[in-house]
Amino acid sequence: MFRSKIKFINIINPLLHVLVMGTAFLGCTKVIEPDLNDFGLQYYPTSLGDYRIYYTKTIRHNLDGSIDTTQYLVKEVAEDSVIYSDGNARILLGRYSREIAGSTWQKDSIWAVLINNSNVIMSEANVDYVKLSFPVLESKKWDGNATNNNESEYYKLIDLENSYAYDTLTFENTLTVVQKDLLDPAKITEDDYRIEVYAAGIGLIHKLKIKINYCSNCVENGKIEDGFIFEQKLIEFGKE
Repeated sequence: MFRSKIKFINIINPLLHVLVMGTAFLGCTKVIEPDLNDFGLQYYPTSLGDYRIYYTKTIRHNLDGSIDTTQYLVKEVAEDSVIYSDGNARILLGRYSREIAGSTWQKDSIWAVLINNSNVIMSEANVDYVKLSFPVLESKKWDGNATNNNESEYYKLIDLENSYAYDTLTFENTLTVVQKDLLDPAKITEDDYRIEVYAAGIGLIHKLKIKINYCSNCVENGKIEDGFIFEQKLIEFGKE
């Protein structure tokens, strides 16, 4: 089993598109295989056997003023491929969790991902979200809820091909998808902020969700009424 502690690996995405150009005066055709990097497929490479492990932390602020913090590991494994009723093949992602110091993974859910030349669509708890839209372009926007019944919510791609760092790790070629960008600098209403960061040749490396409600009637601004902060960081990936 191949493993990598955050080292770059190349995974060839199977979605190749062939462009045929005719040169009439020569009476022949020329086949060109376009660079998949032009689309951005390298930011979500997935094939059967791939796995990713994330350090996961949730800080929950309760109405009674108490704070609960949980830390654990999440493992995502590309386990199978199935054809859905729409005719598209999706990769089934087994999701496992365990305690930080534990040794046994417990399977808790199965997600499914559809990757084509237009989108990456992830089914989370049976709800489809458009995670990425191809080709990747700086400041590009799209409706992340275009494939479900929820109200439209427009994502924005920023920092294309920039480096990204957390803890002691640095990834040289990444992009960030801002799913929600509502931050109250005065901290009297709410914060609702969500981002996902993808690295070329690896996939999702960092996820952050902040949903905080502030006490609007309190004398001191910034007092949290309730809410949570959820964060995932990639710590290992490879192929089983």
